[in-house]
Amino acid sequence: MEVEARARSCWLLLSLCLKCALAADWSVQVPASPVCAVVGSAVVLPCSFDFPQSSDRSGATGGPPAQDDGGEVRQYNVLAEMWCLGNSRCVTPKYVFHSAGILPHPSYQGRVEYFGQPGTKNCSLKISDVRQSDSGTYVFYLITDHPTEKMPEQSGVQLLVAESSGAVTVAAGPSSRVAEGETLRLACCSPAAGPQAGYTWFQSTGVGPRRRAQVWDISRVTSADSGGYVCQIQSGDAAQNSTVLTIDVEYSPRSTAISVSPAGDGLPFTLTCSSDANPPVHTYAWYRGAACLPSADKSSHPARRSKAVPAGVGRTQGAVSAEEYGEHCCVARNRHGSQTHTVTLQSPRATTPPGSSESRLVPIGVGVGVFLLVVVAAVCLITSICIELFSPRRFWDLQRYHPKWDGSKEVIENTCPDPTGTMELGLSSPLYQV
Repeated sequence: MEVEARARSCWLLLSLCLKCALAADWSVQVPASPVCAVVGSAVVLPCSFDFPQSSDRSGATGGPPAQDDGGEVRQYNVLAEMWCLGNSRCVTPKYVFHSAGILPHPSYQGRVEYFGQPGTKNCSLKISDVRQSDSGTYVFYLITDHPTEKMPEQSGVQLLVAESSGAVTVAAGPSSRVAEGETLRLACCSPAAGPQAGYTWFQSTGVGPRRRAQVWDISRVTSADSGGYVCQIQSGDAAQNSTVLTIDVEYSPRSTAISVSPAGDGLPFTLTCSSDANPPVHTYAWYRGAACLPSADKSSHPARRSKAVPAGVGRTQGAVSAEEYGEHCCVARNRHGSQTHTVTLQSPRATTPPGSSESRLVPIGVGVGVFLLVVVAAVCLITSICIELFSPRRFWDLQRYHPKWDGSKEVIENTCPDPTGTMELGLSSPLYQV
């Protein structure tokens, strides 16, 4: 009884281990460091893989199937194994090897040998008579009959080919031409370099070493990463440099602007659009009016096009003639994207439209201003006259020429207020008649 229980436990444990092995995750093991070879030699790219070979009846994979006596386990098989150059899923017409009978690229025919056999999970590849053009990133990819799951993207392994055993060679992956924001890998090797060799990277636009490693991964590259790179290998007291590896980081149009000439009033105007892009903009598309709205579908509007000409490092420009006022916009585009800039041409006569509230307020404001000026001038004139009338000299003149005047005041019509508030004297008073 005890022996039977132990045997059953061992069988359950063995079944669980087997099911866990069958339900493995997707994986490809290749060297993390670049593989170095000499022109004319043979090189092996070591490789092994694994994949989910089964799932339970619920369709779950990546873990052990459900432990249900009545459960069904579905087995998955390999349909195709392949090697390609520089594509993370091997969606390319340029195969290095394909197990489904697809012929390799002509440059590899008769030079490759695949070591994989059914059930071995060995995916190693041998390349004979290595050429300089064989340098690059090699990717292994697997296709199974699973209805939904696919192998994830693969980074691959870099192969660097040197002209001689003592030469230093460098390579960029996935390519020396990369789009802004992507990841760039720089690799350096020499067939003669030992395990104790030191690697140092220099950039032509910088001062001093930039990275001390055989492989330099640059994430989210920018235009500042463009330029030349040199790898130096230090073996003991000897140092040897590679040739210059030129990196070109491409980006969509930016700093797009429109200049208007002449600066004065009057049609027509010349509109010049300029932009910084890599690769450069070849043609500028021009629109006007509603087509310049951010929400507008420019494909449904007619466009004028102007050929771009060089206008400095990385910049181009194109010009058109504008014979209408309103909004005008230009679209700068290359294979990585586009950028739009808008300018408004406004007629001098349209700055204050006739009949607007602003135009009606102008004459009203002028009239009110003139009226206030007249009132102020009249007040000033009357005040000056009254001050003159009631000055001490004027009273002295009255007493001199009218000795009978006793200094009393008479209030008659057309009087002036006394600034001192002590008396009022009429302008037509007999006392004022001299």
